[in-house]
Amino acid sequence: HRDGEPCERCGSIIEKTTLSSRPFYWCPGCQH
Repeated sequence: HRDGEPCERCGSIIEKTTLSSRPFYWCPGCQH
């Protein structure tokens, strides 16, 4: 996944956060 892309499961926009110095992408809608 990339930042700004829609989630394939629920369609919410994927968000990017930094977890342990690594980029981590997640969906705020379904937490997938």
